[in-house]
Amino acid sequence: MESDGAVECRVSLSDCVLQDTRPDKETCFPRLMEKVTRVGKPTAGMINVMFSQKANQDKTLEVRVSSVSLILFLPYLMLLMEFFTKNMPEAPKKPPPSASKPAGGKPQRPTTLEPPRPAASAPASGRLTLQLTVERPDVALVEDLKDINTRAVVFDNEVRLKVQQTAEKTNIMGDISRVQLFTCVYSPEQREKTMNEIVSPFSVSVIGSITEGRGTRLQVEVTDVKLHVNAAAIHLLTSISSGLTGSSVRAEAPAAGPPSWGSLWDTHQLRTLDFWFMQTEVGEEMCEEVPVPALPAASGGVRQEEELIFKARSLSVTVEQVVGARNVPLVLLDAAFEAQVKDWSSKLLAESSLTLELAYYNSRLAAWEPIIECVERRESGMVSFSPWELHMKVEKNDDVLDVASPLSPASESGADSVNFLPPVMSVTVSTKDPLEMTVTRTCLDVLTSLQESLGGALELTPPVADETDAHFLIRNRLEQQAVVATGSEYTVHGSDIEEVVLEQGAEVPLMARDLSSLQRPGTSTALDSNRTIHIKVPSLGWSADVPVTRAESRFFRVARRRPDGAECGLVADIRAHFDSKIVTLRSCVQVENHQSVPVKVYYMNSGGNELQCVGVAEPDGMLPLPLSAVYSSTAELFFGVDGYTVSLLPFVWRDLQKNPDLTMTLKCDSKSGQPGQPFCMLCHGEMKPVLFETSRAKTLASRTYRVHLRPPAVLSNLLPVALTYLRPGDLEPVTLEPGGSCQMPTAQTGDRVALQLLSYLDRRWSCSKQLEAEPDELTVWTFLSADGDYQTDLSLGMHTRTVCGSQLMSLYAPFWMINRTGKMLTYKNCLDEVHSVNETSNLIYHPETFLEPVLFSFKPSSFFSKKKAAVRVEDSEWSDKFSLDTVGSGGTVTCATHNWDYGISVQIQLSQSGLTRQVYLLPSVVLANSAPFAIQVHEPAPEEDWITVPANTSQPFWPRDRAKELRCRVADTSEETTYFSYKSTNTCLLHLSNTYGGISMSVQVSEASTIITLDDYVDGMAAVRLINNTDNEEVAYHQKRFEPHSVLKPGEVRLYTWQRPASERQLSWSCGKVKERLDTLVKDGIGQFEGKDGNLLYWVSFLDGMQRTLMFTTDVVVATQAHNAVELERIDQEITVSIEGVGLSLVNNVSQTDVMYMGITSSGVVWETQKALHKRYRAMTSLQCSILERAHQNFMNQVQVGGNPQPRVVLDNKMEVDFSIMQMLQPNRRFLRRTFQSGLWLQLRTSTHQRQLHAKLNRLQVDNQLLDSVFPVVLAPVPPPKSVAADNEPKPFVEMSMVERLAEHTFIKQFKYCKMLVQEFHVKLDQGFINALVDALSVDKLNRNTKELVESDLEVATEELSKKVAIRSLQEQRNFYDNLHFSPLKIHVSFSMTGGASSSSGGSPPITSGFINLLLQSVGVTLTEIQDVVFKLAYFEREHQFLSQSELTSEVVAHYTGQAVKQLYVLVLGLDVIGNPFGLVVGLTDGVSDLFYEPIQGAIQGPGEFAEGLALGVTSLFSHAVGGTAGAVSRITGTLGKGIAALTLDEDYQQRRREALNRRPTDFTSGIAQSGRGLFMGVVDGVTGVVKKPLEGAQEEGALGFVKGMGKGMVGLFTRPTSGVVDFASGSFDAVKRWRKQTDLKLIKKLNRTMDQDEVTRLRPPRHFQADRIIRPYVRHEAEGAKMLLELEKGRYATTDAYVAHAICRADRRVVFLLTDFRVFLLNRNEIFGNWQVDWTYMWKELSGPPKLTAKGLELRVPAAKKGFSLFGGSEGAKTVPITDKTSAEWMKNKMTETMQQYNV
Repeated sequence: MESDGAVECRVSLSDCVLQDTRPDKETCFPRLMEKVTRVGKPTAGMINVMFSQKANQDKTLEVRVSSVSLILFLPYLMLLMEFFTKNMPEAPKKPPPSASKPAGGKPQRPTTLEPPRPAASAPASGRLTLQLTVERPDVALVEDLKDINTRAVVFDNEVRLKVQQTAEKTNIMGDISRVQLFTCVYSPEQREKTMNEIVSPFSVSVIGSITEGRGTRLQVEVTDVKLHVNAAAIHLLTSISSGLTGSSVRAEAPAAGPPSWGSLWDTHQLRTLDFWFMQTEVGEEMCEEVPVPALPAASGGVRQEEELIFKARSLSVTVEQVVGARNVPLVLLDAAFEAQVKDWSSKLLAESSLTLELAYYNSRLAAWEPIIECVERRESGMVSFSPWELHMKVEKNDDVLDVASPLSPASESGADSVNFLPPVMSVTVSTKDPLEMTVTRTCLDVLTSLQESLGGALELTPPVADETDAHFLIRNRLEQQAVVATGSEYTVHGSDIEEVVLEQGAEVPLMARDLSSLQRPGTSTALDSNRTIHIKVPSLGWSADVPVTRAESRFFRVARRRPDGAECGLVADIRAHFDSKIVTLRSCVQVENHQSVPVKVYYMNSGGNELQCVGVAEPDGMLPLPLSAVYSSTAELFFGVDGYTVSLLPFVWRDLQKNPDLTMTLKCDSKSGQPGQPFCMLCHGEMKPVLFETSRAKTLASRTYRVHLRPPAVLSNLLPVALTYLRPGDLEPVTLEPGGSCQMPTAQTGDRVALQLLSYLDRRWSCSKQLEAEPDELTVWTFLSADGDYQTDLSLGMHTRTVCGSQLMSLYAPFWMINRTGKMLTYKNCLDEVHSVNETSNLIYHPETFLEPVLFSFKPSSFFSKKKAAVRVEDSEWSDKFSLDTVGSGGTVTCATHNWDYGISVQIQLSQSGLTRQVYLLPSVVLANSAPFAIQVHEPAPEEDWITVPANTSQPFWPRDRAKELRCRVADTSEETTYFSYKSTNTCLLHLSNTYGGISMSVQVSEASTIITLDDYVDGMAAVRLINNTDNEEVAYHQKRFEPHSVLKPGEVRLYTWQRPASERQLSWSCGKVKERLDTLVKDGIGQFEGKDGNLLYWVSFLDGMQRTLMFTTDVVVATQAHNAVELERIDQEITVSIEGVGLSLVNNVSQTDVMYMGITSSGVVWETQKALHKRYRAMTSLQCSILERAHQNFMNQVQVGGNPQPRVVLDNKMEVDFSIMQMLQPNRRFLRRTFQSGLWLQLRTSTHQRQLHAKLNRLQVDNQLLDSVFPVVLAPVPPPKSVAADNEPKPFVEMSMVERLAEHTFIKQFKYCKMLVQEFHVKLDQGFINALVDALSVDKLNRNTKELVESDLEVATEELSKKVAIRSLQEQRNFYDNLHFSPLKIHVSFSMTGGASSSSGGSPPITSGFINLLLQSVGVTLTEIQDVVFKLAYFEREHQFLSQSELTSEVVAHYTGQAVKQLYVLVLGLDVIGNPFGLVVGLTDGVSDLFYEPIQGAIQGPGEFAEGLALGVTSLFSHAVGGTAGAVSRITGTLGKGIAALTLDEDYQQRRREALNRRPTDFTSGIAQSGRGLFMGVVDGVTGVVKKPLEGAQEEGALGFVKGMGKGMVGLFTRPTSGVVDFASGSFDAVKRWRKQTDLKLIKKLNRTMDQDEVTRLRPPRHFQADRIIRPYVRHEAEGAKMLLELEKGRYATTDAYVAHAICRADRRVVFLLTDFRVFLLNRNEIFGNWQVDWTYMWKELSGPPKLTAKGLELRVPAAKKGFSLFGGSEGAKTVPITDKTSAEWMKNKMTETMQQYNV
């Protein structure tokens, strides 16, 4: 301390130790906190504090923390916390606040407010500086204290903070740097080697100031944050944090005994019970509003402002998979976040933006491909991308009355709104751009791997087995030595070896020295670097730099030549294994063995006199052949199997160059002394083009060949019983268990195959049948059994499909009959004639003890027809016939006896294989006892015995009494309940006066079954709890029509349940002057009435948990609180989400096919009005919006051209608007707003006692993106009739509204209102789209074999009865629904058996790929075309019911699917094969129904609208009568046209016809013109086809092709003109139908000029794929150009050229300049035929130089002008491309220059 007042003080804490001294604990970490000494740094204390003060009063405080080591073990920390807090004294409770009240009872309030007095000015002080430094403390969370090598999470950071404070201002500056989180082994020796980052180092900086009188300014910036997520890190963090919950040991509570409810029905005194609704809060009454004088402004008159700016430049989250010792990236999320927060201590306002990019790693292409795509921007012809951005705004609202609750943007009601306070807090989330997502087949594989990896994170499953830990693995599968040069780029096991010599079969791992190029690039891009590895084979004189960046195969020429002098080559096959690349050097020929036995491979030596074995192809293995075998003089391959000779015939692999699908059958004879059939194998060749050397091109020489060895036939057993198969030539049979398969290598065409079922129904069944060369897909194999007294037969089905020549045979039974009735059942089929002689032999008996499925079938003659059967129970009569083909449906059949009827519930399901139908026969009535004690039931008939249902079991119940009533009792007791009815769904508590209190009963009645569930008493199951909270009034009550009355005295509480549950359930009560008031006790309510003395009483009905309560009280506060009226409660938080749109693209990146695009889009322009002094806008009707929009467009067009239009316009003789001020003047004065509805809109509003949800999905559309599609639009809303839409507001496709009441005292959710509305829509599918969808979504791991399929079917078939019926659990959490309504569904369904097929990825298709064809073929129904079949599914509604979540889901699904399945069988399978004549009947029927219903609806709308409703009905009848006929005839001729087009045998013609029909005309004139063009082109194609088809066939297949082409040409000569005539007729009728739709509304208000509705088209063209096969963000401009090229000249250039770029030359978009990889085009749009025509074209090699930019566009130097007329020409040797836009011209010039350089032009 100095004399001038200066002070300096230093304090240092040298060391602080936290030591674990527990004697019973072994630990390797005795000191959990201590000081550490770092290498290279001077020793200092742990905490150093220095304080200094200068003479001018400036003060400085410095705190430095360093050299700290802290080990955290959570269980130990929890133990310390428990020690310090266990015996801490409790804080004294504060007494309740008491307000002093005057005599009047109201609290005193001040009538005036005094402004605050200014504080006395403090003496001036100097500057205060605070500095805090924390130097990288060593903080580690360890998993185990007993192991020094335990896993740990280490946190590292460095903190620097500086605060300077003066009297006027405070400055803050600080940063947290080197923030890092990583996992490792704690041991210092192992830490560096085992370190894996969770959070990469980043920094946080803070700069701010607080100025007196001006407010607070803060700015926080975060540098790039990289987060790594993997299963190992998740497991470690979970294991460490488990100490928070796992340390405390809780004593087990003693098991509770059975509850005693003996006093359940006793009367209780209200004062002894503690009900929440009786505890009213004592609050301060609202007093009259007192004026408050304004406070003086702050000093200087400046408002105190607060502002925080937060910026996070980049947040990168990489989800990884642990593979061996590496973390492989799978998914990457890139985000950036900015936020600005103002005035957080007063009126909060926060605005933020979040940008997102999501990508997955395609290891095959070494590229990140997008999941969430960037947003495409196009300015001045240039395409750029920006991340998708999300905006959020949080605002605290003022306490000012709002006009109306904005629960929805537009309300249905036109009544005056109620004033509401605005929400306390409003949160708005919105986007300006749609969210576009892309999902590929590889993406699905990646997400599956991710799910498996993270799914086992908590258990820490072992990491995926790794084939290599290296970045690259080089394998030598040549017979020569290979030398790998590592150079300076790679290392082998960390050594500096420059070359590695690989012998045959050897391999070497390589690690990259420079890891920067292996790290991820930016999202949605590929690796720019092209890594190569130098490999040489000295004996072949070959060396090359092999590109290893992507997974691909490359063919390299070698110096060695074949004996005939031709060139030889080898293949470098690069395969991706997670993030590693495995490079295999091999020959171009491989042998793949698909058989179950090893196969030896031979080749003929150079002398041609000896076979040499090159190796053995193991089962399901691959054998690469050596170069000597591949390039032998004959190229012949021979094959042999142990026990058999080598095949006599060779397979010449070189023949695959001429015939790529070459297939041969090779036979290996049995060796001498071993008799038997020859061993046969199918040799199927496959040729695949690969890249040539280091280029990106594929040549004729760069091809690889694969020889597949398959068995001639494979037999699979899809039966539930074992099957034996005796192979030809074998003595021992082969047994196939259910689901088993075996290969048939000795089977040949013409051989007889013997099959046996040895133990089915204790009989032996045999079948012998001859193998056919080309069998039908479904055939019948009849098994005979002569055991016992009679001979019987069993017809089973054989499904055969041919894959690469091999027959895959599956034996199945058409039906499995599964008996769970507990009775002996007998089945008979109702198609085969049953005579008295053999009636017994054709009946199938199914004992109740036989729990396995019984096989049921029909005679071969009726095997593939519609099948019906009948059943009987024991000795009853036969039931009515019921269909066995209606999969997914169910019903009840009755088997009558003399005294009663047996009800059998029949449910039909499809097996996993899709071939067998499982028919479940269940009792129609099931008793389920969920109680922990046995319960007995009894019917009214006195002679019947009591039926005992054991605890927690289910059993069949066969009613004998037709009254359908039961009573019950607890087993071993005598007291019985009253009778209850099970005719309909109901729930009730049955009264018992013993210790059990009662039995809870629930009845579920469906179309197929009745389930009676019995349980013990559940709290809340009583009908009502009655409470009398009056002073002197008694309440008398009883069930309606039943005596006697019961009396509830004042202050009493009593439970009540129905005296007669089977009768009408209404409670009649009397109290005061109210006599016999009825209440159903199902809904809430409140009311008032007079007591006997005239005083005011209240009744209230409400839910207390699950218990309905009826209370009578004199206290209005208690009644109101119990009723919980929260409708006017102020909303605390309102969250509004508005997404512009959502798009999902499904892409098969393996076959490079754009399969599907699903889009949620915003609406068109919507006009809204607003009343004066109101805030809510209301949407106008569609007619009004259309009229206003047309007038507004005319007004704006005149303004843009410089005109002076009149802003005030009178529209439709009713509306008068002024566009200059955006107001409607007549008929009512309103403000106008022009807006649109976003694609996805959601609003969630919450308060203390309610939650409101309103969601809208504006428009949903699903497009078929395949090029050759029948229906380009799969799903889209069907617009309502214009007569209906004109007077209604535009409605979203899906809308949902929900109001939920919240209560603190119960977990029961009460939904006051829940409604969902779905508009009418269509579904149009074709077979090609379904196949492409299955192919794109197929994941290899989901394809199960037949054994898994059959085992799954057997597991379901052997389930107990309790699992087959939906038993309602009364103990499950349940919610109460006051009003639940899901709208009816009206779906227009169309289906076509044709359509564009996606490219298959190879391999055998799954057995369910032809599911629809297979199912219909087995039923005997032929399905050709379905067009516009209407499904009408009734609405789903529940009122005042308790439902659990599972019950609600199952009931909704069963409600809609049950109707859909039944209508599918009735409407679809009952159609005529040609067109849809049923449409005539539907049309006329709809017309009559409209006439019947719509006038009533019009009358409901108002008396003045009755005439309009009548006109609507008459018009609808006319519309359906005329237009319905035209529409049906159009569909008939359309189907006929498809059939004739198929007869042309020309797939190209059929594809062009489908494309032409998809380009639908927009009006009557264009429809007739397009139909005429189809007729003209049909005649032209028919005549020219006679010449073209033979020539095309000769080019493809030689002389045979010429003959085929001649036949096609002659057939086409007749069929193509005929098809054109039919299409002309179909198009004309369709034009009539469109004309009818467009002229419909001329009868009403002349709406055709304002309500035009365009045909639904695709949202966007199919995606363009680039040559490198990498999926990039979608670019519409590229997609449009690729579509032009594909359609140009009927697809002439589709297979020869690849799109590069194009530009629109003129503003009218009729001239296009197009670039491909081979040539340039100038195209003109033909407006007559609607297609593009080539004006001129040149190949790249014909151009003599790069293009030149001129004033007219681009100038190309070309050869002398070609003969012919050209619209756009130039001087000789030059062509001008007339691109008017200079930016586009410059861009095209650069594109041309790049392309010419790429192809060396």
